[in-house]
Parts: sequence; structure tokens; C-alpha cells
Amino acid sequence: AWEHHAGPELQTLPLPFGDAQFERYRAAYLSPGGMQWLEAVYERSRPYAAYIQERIRYYGVPDELFFLPFIESEYSPKAVSRSGASGLWQFMRNSVGGYNMRIDDWIDERRDFMKSTDGALRKLRSNYEHFGDWLLAIASYNCGVGAMDKAIRASGGQRDYWALRDRGLLPKETALYIPKFLAIASIAMHGGRNRLSVSWTPSTDWVRIPLDRPVDIGMLASTANIPLDMVRAGNPELRYAVTPPDGSYAIKVPAEHET
Repeated sequence: AWEHHAGPELQTLPLPFGDAQFERYRAAYLSPGGMQWLEAVYERSRPYAAYIQERIRYYGVPDELFFLPFIESEYSPKAVSRSGASGLWQFMRNSVGGYNMRIDDWIDERRDFMKSTDGALRKLRSNYEHFGDWLLAIASYNCGVGAMDKAIRASGGQRDYWALRDRGLLPKETALYIPKFLAIASIAMHGGRNRLSVSWTPSTDWVRIPLDRPVDIGMLASTANIPLDMVRAGNPELRYAVTPPDGSYAIKVPAEHET
């Protein structure tokens, strides 16, 4: 795990030490309250960490992207923003096209940690292919590719996040998004060195089990002898304690309980 990593730096994104906003965020997250928040969010990430880290490697994207849900949702899969974005990666209802996410009366797959992670990492990678720069790719996750293209055009073609920010060409939230994200990653990625007390809760390996009929998750948990809160943590996309009546659903359970 990263927390116990010694040896070469893992950081793939350069850190803007000396930048006033970045240093302000770093100081805030290194304060006692900031550290408490980071530890709490880390703890909430545990059920999903193994899957997300595996997908980060699969897509060949920077390790730091693991920390994007710290600012998107505080690693709460049921988080909903004021504008209606939902899930760990805060997808809007109108931006799920092409990511195989179902939204209906029974289920909202923006809260499915597997489908939303795959969707978010694919989106970030396609942003990177578009801009050729990771900071622009991540900033566009916040403001949208169109707004970033517009900022680059307005700058006369500068493809540099810091230059665009310093010239006041980015939306206000996007101007703070990268310093905040990098401040969190710079501390959380090197938890031991920053005196972050590291979670020893093991991450969960999940398997999907296809169902051919609707199942009550409380009954499933007691029959399979899985703690109910684990079943809930694995399947937060379900709107009710029962899987969709059409039977076309694969429930996620911890691998050690696969029967």
C-alpha cells in the first residue's frame, strides 16, 4: 500500500510548492482538524480502495486520481451535490451517456462504485488524450472540456493550468480545484511521513453475482452470513433494500463470502 511505501517517490504530478493557494490548502489539511478529516475520508474509502487502485493501474492513469473523490464526495457513494451530481465521482444525470450507468426507480448506478469509477477514469483519460496534460485533464473534470477549451483559446493557446489560472481565465471553483486536489494528494499519499494515522481496515475484494430474480438484501446478508452494512456498502446504487424486480442485476459481495 502507498501508505507504507519507502524508496522512490510515487508522485507523478509535479507539486507547486511555493504557490500561495497550494500552500494555504496544505497548511489547512495539515492542521489537526484537516488531519482528522483526511483520516475519516481515508477510512470511508477502504471498502472501495482495492478496486479503485486496480482500475487506476488498468487505465494507466496517475495514482493521485485515487484522491479525487476526497474532494468530489468525501468518499461517500450516496453524496449528492447542490447541482444534483451523485456518487463517489459526482456524475451529473446528463453526463452518464456512454458509461453504461442505469438510472431508474430502482437503481442509480452513478452510486455504483465500480461503474462510476470506470466511467470517471475513462473520462479523465479521454480528457488527457484531448489536452495532453494531466492538470488540464483533471481541471476539466471540474469545469468541463468545453470551458477549458474556451479558456485556452482566450489565452491565445496556452495549455498550462497555472498560466490560465493566473490570468483569471478559469471558473472560480476550477481555479481552486487543482491546488486543493494536489494539497490533499501530497499529504495523503505520504501519510506516514505526514503523521497521518493510517487505517488498518483491510480493503475489500468484491465479486459480482448475477441474480435471476429480485432479492431482499437483508435476507441475503443473513443467509450468506455477511454483515448487512458490508452488503449496503457494496451496493449503494440500490434505492431500496431490494434488487430490481426485472432480475437483471449483479449484486456485489466480498469475495470471501462468494458461494
